Amino acid sequence: MRNITVIGVGYVGLVTATAFADLGNRVMALDVNPQKITMLGSGKIPIYEPGLQEVVDRNVNAQRLSFGLANDEGMRNALRQAEFVFICVGTPQGVDGEADLQYVRAAAETIARTMEHPLIIINKSTVPVGTGDWVANIVRESQPHPIDFSVVSCPEFLREGSAVRDFFQPDRIVLGSTDRRAADEVAQLHLSLRAPS
Repeated sequence: MRNITVIGVGYVGLVTATAFADLGNRVMALDVNPQKITMLGSGKIPIYEPGLQEVVDRNVNAQRLSFGLANDEGMRNALRQAEFVFICVGTPQGVDGEADLQYVRAAAETIARTMEHPLIIINKSTVPVGTGDWVANIVRESQPHPIDFSVVSCPEFLREGSAVRDFFQPDRIVLGSTDRRAADEVAQLHLSLRAPS
């Protein structure tokens, strides 16, 4: 069992958090939107995806999946036991057609402020090439004091309507990092999935 924090409970984040919990990990999913966290705390999910409600219920009942606010206090509590933190926040298209990375930046800054031990930070949000280095620079510059970390890119390929099945039966898993050890650790998280080699 690994300890995982997921930032963002939108489409990608909620499916990712729930599925990793279903694989036997302990997962804390955080969001800045208190209404979403209240909904999830009362057993309702803020999106519709076939099969997701049952998987959420099963893992909440098994105490492998829990939810909290992505403020400094919530993040500090979630990261205290975490080995991995997934950034799964929205990247809406800006007026110039490029991904708006303000929420990725905010997540990286909050991780930097609140982490207390080495972490592997995984970019799961839809982001342009080079975002891994950009996130690493933000974390490094925002840390109150230096703590080791690695950044791994692991883009998602989930389709609405079949996201749960897509997670458990992916046609590919893509990982990228300048830290081979960190990439191998993230690969191990996916080891039980039925992905072609």
